[in-house]
Amino acid sequence: MKRQTNTSPARTLNAVAAILTATFASTAMAANFWWTGKESRNYGTASNWASNNTGTSVAASIPGSNDAVRFMAMNKTTSVFSDRFKNDGYIVWFDGAYTTGYQFFFNTSGAKVTWRGTTTGNAAFTYQRDAYSQDAKIGIGDGTDSYLRLENMTFTHSYTNLVLGWTAAHKGGLEIASGAKVIVPTTAKFHDGIRIKRGYITVDGGEINAPNSNIQVAMYNAGNANADSSVVGAFTNLNGTVTCKQFIVGAADTTNDRDNYAEFYQNGGTLAASDNIVIAQGNRTRTSGKFIMDGGKVTTAETLYVGDTGLNCATGTAHLVINNGEIGCKALRIGKQSQGVVDIYGGTIICTNECFLSNKTEYKTTQAVYIESDAEMTPTLNLLGGVLETPKMYSASTNSYATVFFNGGTLREGGNNANLIENSARLHVRVGAKGGTIDTNGYTAKLHKTLETGVDAGTDGGMTFTGGGTLALQSTASLAYTGDTKVSSDTTLSVTDKSKVDLDKFICLVNSKPEENGHAILTTTGNDVFTAADLAKIRLVDGIHSASSVRLKLSADNKSILCKRSNGLIISFH
Repeated sequence: MKRQTNTSPARTLNAVAAILTATFASTAMAANFWWTGKESRNYGTASNWASNNTGTSVAASIPGSNDAVRFMAMNKTTSVFSDRFKNDGYIVWFDGAYTTGYQFFFNTSGAKVTWRGTTTGNAAFTYQRDAYSQDAKIGIGDGTDSYLRLENMTFTHSYTNLVLGWTAAHKGGLEIASGAKVIVPTTAKFHDGIRIKRGYITVDGGEINAPNSNIQVAMYNAGNANADSSVVGAFTNLNGTVTCKQFIVGAADTTNDRDNYAEFYQNGGTLAASDNIVIAQGNRTRTSGKFIMDGGKVTTAETLYVGDTGLNCATGTAHLVINNGEIGCKALRIGKQSQGVVDIYGGTIICTNECFLSNKTEYKTTQAVYIESDAEMTPTLNLLGGVLETPKMYSASTNSYATVFFNGGTLREGGNNANLIENSARLHVRVGAKGGTIDTNGYTAKLHKTLETGVDAGTDGGMTFTGGGTLALQSTASLAYTGDTKVSSDTTLSVTDKSKVDLDKFICLVNSKPEENGHAILTTTGNDVFTAADLAKIRLVDGIHSASSVRLKLSADNKSILCKRSNGLIISFH
């Protein structure tokens, strides 16, 4: 039998003591380091750091991975090295990679300080924790308005949010120049993101890579009950690259009566979110957000919400403006307990795939344009130029009306045999002075809603139907605008009754070489037929000045009007 040995009590106590000593050593309070820059402007020079907030005690080393960095010109009410950051243009040089992990506060008394790498790819600042803790804090703008510009270096953080404007009284700014990156590792959680409480971020050709984390612009929560009445945040993308999980413009989770306004602007580059992009979200009375696109590309793998605010948000506003560029999403959802407005002046919004959409309280599967309305909100989609592509559009409004307004823009079908505009009870589809276009995109698109005039006096701009497919007016729809109806020679307008079309204002646009046997530009699925008198009313306009002569004729069953090639002269041309 193997002999058992008893462990000596003294040895056991010594082992426990060693473990406790190591444990307490690993959790010892972090040292505080204050930047002085007395020796040089190099972050990695120990004599540029102090171990007290008056700068009189020179640090023995630079901040380590468990230390707190107080990069500040003002520590609350105690003046510290305030002359160092008096003017914009103060530069701190990074000649390598440096790490801290307890706390990081950046306060520069209103000045903009630049952190600049000396060598491409090697200069880096990392805030890294091993676990989540209430002590984990990383902020720009705590005791003073503060602004940091990154050039030619990488800034990485995890296990907490990077917060700009930590307190309500001060603003924080972050600029990311070309060659600079802000990284939130893929191992981070969604709450390890970037939060602009009050201030701004400008991606000036640089990059933010936070694929598992949220970016929140003008975000306040219940812990900020004493904040002032104006919360303003801005995010600007100037030819940069931004990757994140959710991107939220205007958010809060408190019911306090305070303004909360956020704005996003992009004139180039990309913004890609693997989850939703939300404009105006939160449980407060005045949460507002504006999203402006002047170029580049924005994509979300899920839904683009324009006004997805929570309870008690009757006066919040959400506004999406696209002048150029492209936005891609599964669904575009406009107005939920907020005043959601989308203005498309140029560029393209593409919503992919057709799907089932439930009511507004259980809206989950999102692959269409969905216009909501609650209380006295009047969500509006203005097609003023550019293109909106979607397989389906409808409203779930129960109290007030939502509106789609054609005034120079194009609605393009995104799927075959789809209900392009459904017969929603509280939805107006109106045509303005500049008219509009429905592009069938080679598909059969079903129109269930009447197209009304949107002008108070005079004639509106009418509608153009194009795209080489079929626009099928259902029994609930009619063309009630006052302008002309223009149908491309490769496109078919299908009606359930020919009385739904004013043939005196019907124009066939010859925009492609007509088929030899003819293509139906107008057809009726009802019991009526077209006559020679109907044919004589239609105007034929040669939009491409084709060398081939073109003419209109009735089909053999008189159910269609055909546009076809002819060996003779163009007739009915006026």
